[in-house]
Parts: sequence; C-alpha cells; structure tokens
Amino acid sequence: QVTLDGRRRELDVQPGEALLDAMEAVGLQPPQACRSGVCGACRCRVVEGEARMRSNLVLDSAQLRQGWVLACQAEPASARLAVEY
Repeated sequence: QVTLDGRRRELDVQPGEALLDAMEAVGLQPPQACRSGVCGACRCRVVEGEARMRSNLVLDSAQLRQGWVLACQAEPASARLAVEY
C-alpha cells in the first residue's frame, strides 16, 4: 500500500522488485531522480511491515530508525508493506 499526495493505493510488488518500479507500473508518479540511491528524492516512510534496501548512500541511521527508505532501492521484506510520502 502506498499513500502518495494524500491518496491511498493498493498494489502488488513482485519479489526482487523495487517499490518505485511497482508504483510506476500502475501509473503512479512518485518523486524520483537518480534511481540509484544517491539523491534521496524518492524517500518514503514505512508505516507498516518491513522493507530492505539494496543500497543507501543518503539516509543516516536516525532516518533509518524512523522508518525512512528509498523507494528506488527498497524491496518488500514482509507480506504486507505500507509506505507514505
């Protein structure tokens, strides 16, 4: 589930698929720029479940503890995942 611009949307994310790619596949236009985990434009917060990032060169440990992830690098690590922008 993703909340973007105040609207909630349910979507399926395949194993190994980045959240950003899954969002774009259903027509959502989340913020993004570099697609490689170095700019932070796609930052969103996990509010339910767990996500693992392939790479992270932007978020510090405090941001990670608060649940922030980079959608271009994050993959679901739980059966249910909800993120907010």
